[in-house]
Amino acid sequence: MNKKVTSILAYCGIVGWLIGFFAGTKEESKFDLNQGLILAIADYIPVVCIVAVVFQVMGIVAAAKDEEKELPIIGSWNILKYL
Repeated sequence: MNKKVTSILAYCGIVGWLIGFFAGTKEESKFDLNQGLILAIADYIPVVCIVAVVFQVMGIVAAAKDEEKELPIIGSWNILKYL
């Protein structure tokens, strides 16, 4: 899988993230995989769920344009730091 497809899948929930992580280009898409993982975790918090969906759409649009734009509020968080 190329970088664009992996980056887009990273924002498509936990299943999409897992496919992107295991079948995609991890090193090139590390930024989007990190933000996608944060959003996948946020989907399970009821109050944050609606905001997370908006952030997912923003992430997919940026990934489709091959841009690495940080998402509001959570963009600076780094879970996959040592991947």
